[in-house]
Amino acid sequence: MDVDSLRWLPFTMKVRPFAFRPEVGRNVPLDETLRVYLATGSRVCMWGPYRVLPEFGDTFRDRVVSVEAGFDYKGACLISRLRVCDCARSVEEMIEPRRRYIGACGYGAAAGSFIMRKFTPWLVEPEQAHPEVATLVGLDEFPIRRRPFGDSTSRWEQLRSSVWTD
Repeated sequence: MDVDSLRWLPFTMKVRPFAFRPEVGRNVPLDETLRVYLATGSRVCMWGPYRVLPEFGDTFRDRVVSVEAGFDYKGACLISRLRVCDCARSVEEMIEPRRRYIGACGYGAAAGSFIMRKFTPWLVEPEQAHPEVATLVGLDEFPIRRRPFGDSTSRWEQLRSSVWTD
């Protein structure tokens, strides 16, 4: 099965949100990303998988090629040049390259919520997830919180979950 994905992270896998300079980035395989971040006690959320319009798939594949071919990584890259991005912007800027302020509490589930809403016009029957696709790519072996379409996390909820545990 051919699977395209984009998880743009520093080559070292050590996210330094206040680093002054960009560093070499890489598109980290999904299973490696999940193992590394789950080992730190992080919670991982997932919306979908959803069917998308063909043109969205083409745009996404083009974005993966573009990021892998010439982008650097920098956490909190709001004022960096456009060929420098963080994990959230590597995906969301494929349809709107204008940079937005994310802030410390705007990553993680809050960023996923924002990106999910932004991609809604390209989803086919967004209320219908396709968990069999998650199974095919091996996600069943990970403790991932599955979120239904429309379920979102605000920056405040993101902050609260990072300070207080359930």
